[in-house]
Amino acid sequence: MFSDCLVNPNFIFDWATYYRNGLSESLVKGFKGSRYDFFESISERMPANYSQSERSAFLDLHSFVPSNLLECADKMSMANSFELRAPYLDVDLVEFAMSLPQSYKLDGGVTKRVARRIADRYLPKEIIARPKRGFNPPVGLWFKNQIDDLTERYVDSQKTDIFDEILNRGVLNKMITDYKSRKKDLSAELWSSFVFIHWYETIKAKGIIS
Repeated sequence: MFSDCLVNPNFIFDWATYYRNGLSESLVKGFKGSRYDFFESISERMPANYSQSERSAFLDLHSFVPSNLLECADKMSMANSFELRAPYLDVDLVEFAMSLPQSYKLDGGVTKRVARRIADRYLPKEIIARPKRGFNPPVGLWFKNQIDDLTERYVDSQKTDIFDEILNRGVLNKMITDYKSRKKDLSAELWSSFVFIHWYETIKAKGIIS
């Protein structure tokens, strides 16, 4: 998996967009984008001498971090009256980290080499060596007893023209069937679709779009 993200831009695209394995092309009617359009404007600013891992980090820093991680973290923290800080994203620190030799960042299969060496002074080894853990919402748990209600609400009884103009109802129904039969874990893709339909409904009802 780690090696894939270094050499295969499709891996990063799929991971960052929630619609994996070409679902964007089949779910969205008239989809004309390219999987590589996602990288073009960022790649133009990327230093030519970057290694594969540095290219991967640069893409992540200029795409998924600001448009997903920071945006979601800011919204969720503010919704709960928290002031969130991201000290590792201090401009000087990021520039310094990007300037370090590759050997300071990767040591075989060990990542974040410098950060782990510093943390070793203060934290137990079981914390330093444990796998990375994200803060993903428990969408699978939410869906466990609600997928039928959500399908009825956002697909079967949908009265807006979203399935005439934007989304392919047949593809979305197949995604739901595959998820319910446990053929594929499409919880993130379905959650994104339901949220998009809810948003579309809301702005349509308010007359923001005709």
